[in-house]
Amino acid sequence: MVFNQGSLVIGGSFIAALILTILPLPQWAIPFRPEWVLLTLFYWGIALPQRVGIFSGWLSGLLVDVAQGMILGQNALLFTLFAYITSRLSLRLRIYHPWRQAILLFLMALTLQLESLIIHGIIDTPERVDFTLWLPPITTMLLWPSVLLLLRNLRQGLGVE
Repeated sequence: MVFNQGSLVIGGSFIAALILTILPLPQWAIPFRPEWVLLTLFYWGIALPQRVGIFSGWLSGLLVDVAQGMILGQNALLFTLFAYITSRLSLRLRIYHPWRQAILLFLMALTLQLESLIIHGIIDTPERVDFTLWLPPITTMLLWPSVLLLLRNLRQGLGVE
């Protein structure tokens, strides 16, 4: 398998998203951390669904599980589902306004939060449910237009197809 510049750009963007996911933050900022890998997966799934699909979703979810010390497969399953949905709807999602896309991202990030609550409730002590449950989905949604512009400019500037 030969890696070209496009593969390096896509892989590099996922690595950057993973680094942002595990980057230490001050205690007050932790609840605001967006789902960086989900944002990246969503962008590439819309922009290049033939290159970033179900396997990319599974692999990126597995890497998030390992990086965050979660149960192996906890995010991998949902990221695979999200990659499938994104690739199936990519043509439709491309024509949506970025804020409509952001609403779908909000729902995906909220699903990740709820899944984490359910798994923690089954396996060990349940997490406390409060307003902070909404913060990562909200920050993910609010960051989407900026991430969209950044990755689109990167893709177009480097000619990734």
